[in-house]
Amino acid sequence: MHDIIETNKKLIVQIATPSSTGTGFYLPDFGVVVTNFHVMQNHPAVVFKGDSIPKQLGKVIYLDTKYDLAFIKPSVPLFAEDATSFFDDKIKIGEEVIAMGHPFGLKFTTTQGIISNAAHYLHNVPYLQHDAALNPGNSGGPLINKRGHIVGVNTFIIQNSDNIGFALPSSILLDSLKGYQVEQNENAARCNSCTKIIFQKDPTGRFCPNCGAMITLPSDLPPYKPQGLQLVVEGLLTEIGLDVPLCRIGSNAWELVHGSATLHLVLSADERSLQAKSFLGELPQDGIFDIYKFMLQKNYESNFLKYSLVSQQIVLSTVIDEFQLNSSTAQFLINHILTQSSEHKTLLIKDFNIKVPNVD
Repeated sequence: MHDIIETNKKLIVQIATPSSTGTGFYLPDFGVVVTNFHVMQNHPAVVFKGDSIPKQLGKVIYLDTKYDLAFIKPSVPLFAEDATSFFDDKIKIGEEVIAMGHPFGLKFTTTQGIISNAAHYLHNVPYLQHDAALNPGNSGGPLINKRGHIVGVNTFIIQNSDNIGFALPSSILLDSLKGYQVEQNENAARCNSCTKIIFQKDPTGRFCPNCGAMITLPSDLPPYKPQGLQLVVEGLLTEIGLDVPLCRIGSNAWELVHGSATLHLVLSADERSLQAKSFLGELPQDGIFDIYKFMLQKNYESNFLKYSLVSQQIVLSTVIDEFQLNSSTAQFLINHILTQSSEHKTLLIKDFNIKVPNVD
């Protein structure tokens, strides 16, 4: 199983929109990232990155509400090695499978289970029922069998159940990919009424030319427009010189990278403050007293930045309230914690031998 996981891991991506996070997987044969429609949530572009795939903004090029699918076009060329994606539609009850993804926005994880029903129908769509543990954030990830072949796309779970998950069979995914490739048009959608893949609407610009039902193409999706304090925060990030769309990692959350450090910004639930937090590394087994002394000294010296420990993780953070957000103080604090996080992380690694796990 280890070799299968390592081989497929490089295809898995974590997807983020301004309102959610999820999983997807890159198919070199088709040049697209596959995910669920409900993951991209009507956004015309999403941010994604993976173990072997650089962080980038991808354009949504195919919508499919019937099968809960969406295809995304990478904005930069991706790897070509081992470029064949294998599919397997001969799945049997009792067969072992692996679910891959990013539950709860975490880094790459896998869970194992077995197929308990090879054709569970819901709204006239057959699904593979399995018991590999799925959580929010796993949606859009692949279900893999012991041969390393894609057998399905993890789509939904039954809430409060004992690991009952459902995956769209790979046969439907493959048919959708082939149907989309007919025209190679970057503006396609499946009509939910007649189920035909449509590349352009009727002359009115509203309906499916095949059956007359209303249909939405990727080009119809409006660009994301932040509101309230989201707009304020993204204005600050723009002034700092950051690529704001690439910073978005979900609802009211942003990820900033500077030097060796990564900073996460999160608006509070009541949107009255912004927390800036950088995880610098883990406490080592030795020399803990010296690290405590260093952290306390830095806390004493700074009125803005504070060191703390979260489950053995060394954290540098600050909180910017709603009044500071509308002043030059906010830009100073974000810039300050960005530079200090990188400098302090380098110092802690060099002088105190802290542990920095590989999280990518």
